[in-house]
Amino acid sequence: MSACVLCSTTSRKAGEDMPSCPRETNSCTLCVKLKDLRKEIAAAKAHLAELLSRVQPLHSALNHAHDPFENRLPPEVASRIFMFYVKSSNGYHGEYDTRDHFQYLPFTLGAVCKRWRDIAWATPTLWTTVNLRLDPDRMTPERSQLSRDWLERSRSLPLTLTIRSPAFLSTKVSPRERDSILSIIDAINNHSSRWFHLTIHAPYSVISRLRGDGSGTTILDRLEMTGRGEEVVDTDSDTTDNPNSFLMTGAVPAPTQVSIRGLRFRAVDSGLDWSNVVDVEIMGLFVGESLRLLREATRLVSCKLRVLPGRYGHTAPQHEICHRNIKTFDIVFSSAPRMTSFFSKINLPALNFFECDARKSSQGNHHSIAAIAAFIQRSACLLKHLELGELSVPNVDIIQLLRLTPKLESLHLFDVNITDELLDFIAETNIAPVEGDRFLPCLKSFFFSSPQTYSWTSVRHLIPLIPPALEDRETFRPWEEIEVGVRAGDAETTFIDEVTIAYIDTLDKEKLRVVDVFGGDDFVQASRSYHNRRRKEQREVKGSLLGGGEG
Repeated sequence: MSACVLCSTTSRKAGEDMPSCPRETNSCTLCVKLKDLRKEIAAAKAHLAELLSRVQPLHSALNHAHDPFENRLPPEVASRIFMFYVKSSNGYHGEYDTRDHFQYLPFTLGAVCKRWRDIAWATPTLWTTVNLRLDPDRMTPERSQLSRDWLERSRSLPLTLTIRSPAFLSTKVSPRERDSILSIIDAINNHSSRWFHLTIHAPYSVISRLRGDGSGTTILDRLEMTGRGEEVVDTDSDTTDNPNSFLMTGAVPAPTQVSIRGLRFRAVDSGLDWSNVVDVEIMGLFVGESLRLLREATRLVSCKLRVLPGRYGHTAPQHEICHRNIKTFDIVFSSAPRMTSFFSKINLPALNFFECDARKSSQGNHHSIAAIAAFIQRSACLLKHLELGELSVPNVDIIQLLRLTPKLESLHLFDVNITDELLDFIAETNIAPVEGDRFLPCLKSFFFSSPQTYSWTSVRHLIPLIPPALEDRETFRPWEEIEVGVRAGDAETTFIDEVTIAYIDTLDKEKLRVVDVFGGDDFVQASRSYHNRRRKEQREVKGSLLGGGEG
């Protein structure tokens, strides 16, 4: 602490940083100089503060003067450009994507300058896409407030919400983390009347808390839910009492698109009005529930189902269900015997795209292929695309089924034991017969993969060489592409013979492809390399033998 050089005192008055002068006149020369200096410093600080206060407005003015985007475009146009920028950058993120996709693009725009920030904050469309990851490790009061502010800035516009959560609210999080997550869920529920597209990848304990605000208003058009984790949905309990179900309070959404994975049908059935659904994907329901869905969703055009083994669920209807709108139908059976009870109850006259997979069916099932054939014949549908997977049935049964599809353009057979019987029959019917019905006259694409229970000669004969000068080309099947999938590592798989390779080389590029189903490698090239190696080895052996003889 310094003292006055004249009076040697060190006493100070409150709030002063200089010693008090003991002279009664209070006119110590040095004290006066120090006071004057302090006044100059205070004035300089005030002047500096005034100068600094003029910097930000000047920066804004400079941005406005120099930025052609801001200077030449009215706010309405700038807002529109911002909307296109955000929309083009909002990509799709899968259900198992663990990265944080809380899109900060509007904040990026707002960080450029005050004018851009004012435009971004006043453009509610920028804030209608909300991507939230409810991760307990990242839950902070600031993040919760950010989520609420985001929702508020979207004002009254329809919301596209994507919610991902690894958290099990029942047992896996602390009370503080649970409260943080629930606070965001409450904010989301408060805007339920504006849910338009809702995507949820979360444990059941999170899904069940998305119940809305109870206002009775909903505009939900697309719903995508994936249940995650170790929790088990209680499918035996009534949906209204099931804590793991999706059920909005006071409202029953009638979306046009629904995708459900990892949740049983009963967990969502009572919470949705199916009469408006056009596109549905449900990966886990029983035969009776599948039939009930087809009966309730009368506007369905595209339907993708995975049917579970067992009989639990709704009782199968006594009468046939005729659905006149379904054009695309993709169904997977975890148990092949369930196919008969399902297909015997439906009629889809508008169907033109049909895929059926008997997953985990390890043995042949004549009744399954017969049930599919009876269904197609009863529906009298004009199929253009047919895919069958994991059906171990005789090829003669497949031929009989294909006779019912005269308009078929694309045929896919995966993990179906293909033999020369089927391939030769397709080859023999490449040319229209003089009399009688033609077999698959419209077929353009043929994809098949299976263990190699066929010969390469039969594959080679699938596409005939048509003379360029032939005028009546319509008598031939209009082949565009054939792809054969082989399992290069299997013991029964043989390399393509050189005669077939030479024939493939004469065809138009990509018209006949042979690929390894595991690696996607070109098996024609692999076979060509194999034969080249064999010839080289044979020449070397022959040369060594000749050299040894001369010795």
